[in-house]
Amino acid sequence: MNIVHSLFTAALSLAALTSSAQETIHAITVKLPKATRMAKVHTEGVNLRRLPNSTSGKIMVWNSDAGSYDTYTKLFYSDTEASRYRANRNTGAYVDTYHPQSGDFLMVNPNQSEPKNGWYQVMVSAEEYAGNPGRANSKYGWIKADFCKIIDVAESEPKKLANIEIPITFSNPNNPEEEYSSKVSLVKGLQHRTKGQYNNFSYMIAAHWIDAIKIIHAQIEGNFLFYTETYASIEYDPDQSTPIKVEKIEEENEIGDIDETLKITLKGKRSKDTFYTIYDNFAKISDNDFSIIVSTIAPDGKLPTDCVYFFGTDGNTYSFGYNSNTLPNGTYIPCTLPLHTIK
Repeated sequence: MNIVHSLFTAALSLAALTSSAQETIHAITVKLPKATRMAKVHTEGVNLRRLPNSTSGKIMVWNSDAGSYDTYTKLFYSDTEASRYRANRNTGAYVDTYHPQSGDFLMVNPNQSEPKNGWYQVMVSAEEYAGNPGRANSKYGWIKADFCKIIDVAESEPKKLANIEIPITFSNPNNPEEEYSSKVSLVKGLQHRTKGQYNNFSYMIAAHWIDAIKIIHAQIEGNFLFYTETYASIEYDPDQSTPIKVEKIEEENEIGDIDETLKITLKGKRSKDTFYTIYDNFAKISDNDFSIIVSTIAPDGKLPTDCVYFFGTDGNTYSFGYNSNTLPNGTYIPCTLPLHTIK
């Protein structure tokens, strides 16, 4: 196996910690799309059609209510399914035409990758909400070639994908309006855990201010690089018994939902010198504490798919996201990332 690929495979072989007890996850799963072509939308207000012509039904979106924790959405065709998805004054349910935004990447159906009459068949997903995960659906729709640019996915070696420079933004924890942007190369800053249940776990720590870090993880599958980052605030305690401590903090946000964030506390006074110890002390985090970090990266053992990079056959680097829960059967390859342990 290619060394770079094996490092990234280990990077997301992990376990998760529930609020009541540690739950061991034996594998991380991800649905790798079979898509070899992407349609990049370059026009606003585009309609997607059920058939490859401008007279067939549009893709519509039904919203269960005007907006709440329990909201969920469904896509449907206006000419064949409208009777199943109606507006409702009592519940607040309403219907809109579905429009992808200019700049969106839509996966061309791998089973129908060639155009018909100048139209491409693409896959789109309804929006998924935290209160109703798994209730969104997907539909195939046809987009006219005039409204998009077709980008073919290049066959790429893992080593090449691992060298992609990824833009990352740091916000000043003490002044949210102050930001710093940079690029990271996953190969250059890669570190590895060398003990315990997460032996060989690969990660990168990125920072610009001493009060916060981003923990970066990536996984290469096929011709795609899956990227995820986890934010953690940094605090300092001279009287702490351990060099480094990890906690998951739950806070209520402005709309009453609970947000979970990571807090890492370093032993010592707040200073650059103490902060720099994090690079060595990260390797000393206990398996219990490390599982807290890992559970924010792949909740429920699922690899996030909201930031995925690939090379086009034109030589350019592109990124897109998709809802892996709604990919139709036959359009993806199920991948399993085994948990690597030392006994």
